[in-house]
Amino acid sequence: MGPNDDLNCSARERILRVGFELPLPVLEGCSIPSFSLLPSFYENEIGIRNGSLDLSSKESLRKIAPKEQRFYKNFLPHFSRDAKFNSNILRSFLREYQHLSLPCSVLFEDVADLASFVVEAYQLAYAHYVLGTKTNIKNSFPHYCCGVSASNLVVGFWDHGISMAMYAFDGWDDHHYLAIPFVVGKNQSPGMIVVDPTSDQLYPGLKNPPRNAVFAINGKKWSYETQWAGGKNLFPTGLYHAGSNLKNPESREKRAVYFSEFLEVERDVEGCFERAWGNPISLIEVKSSLEQKVK
Repeated sequence: MGPNDDLNCSARERILRVGFELPLPVLEGCSIPSFSLLPSFYENEIGIRNGSLDLSSKESLRKIAPKEQRFYKNFLPHFSRDAKFNSNILRSFLREYQHLSLPCSVLFEDVADLASFVVEAYQLAYAHYVLGTKTNIKNSFPHYCCGVSASNLVVGFWDHGISMAMYAFDGWDDHHYLAIPFVVGKNQSPGMIVVDPTSDQLYPGLKNPPRNAVFAINGKKWSYETQWAGGKNLFPTGLYHAGSNLKNPESREKRAVYFSEFLEVERDVEGCFERAWGNPISLIEVKSSLEQKVK
């Protein structure tokens, strides 16, 4: 599956307020495919557009200029080195999405919309990798940083108006990432997008492990298997989503709280996904929500 240089994000409704126009994967046929982006290809494509930034070089990333760092901070305005966020920021997302029934899924018109969205999701993960390396989260990024990274990324999606993004974690095998339920077309065929901002730590046996894994799965049954935990399935044992109830609704203004302190964990994972698939929201509604936020 290769990129199509004639089809890029400018041909579709953009969701991110920032970002690059990048080639989309070619998805043949009318059926809903399962597919994965090739991280090395998109690193090179973004490198062409940003002055050849090299994600494999921690030394060069830690030396990026303040102007470059600010550019990537625009993708993730609330980026945190320790998963602590201003309580007002988290509360504002819950207020913003009160008019929506949550959890929800992304309603794509067709597979081209799905492909465009997945490429934009990759750009958020890419930006996080730059910031995570620049600030050296936990002094060990990307290793042992999956929780902080997933927190940063899901808050980033919410900030861009994408309330469908969920923080997913496998408590048994200690890994955290993002899951985004979706449906496609008039038949509303269900699927799942997985975004993993620290996927490279899951492949200790590879010389060049895939950074920022992003893939879409067709159907409701899926697994996430890597070299981590002896190749076990990292399917989540718990979730946090934008509709989770506040744990501490009386927390003081501007208090810094850990992401997991603020929201209730959803333990009925499959039930939560089912509710999300049964409650799709179109990208037009996402765009409208975004515009209302900016006003």
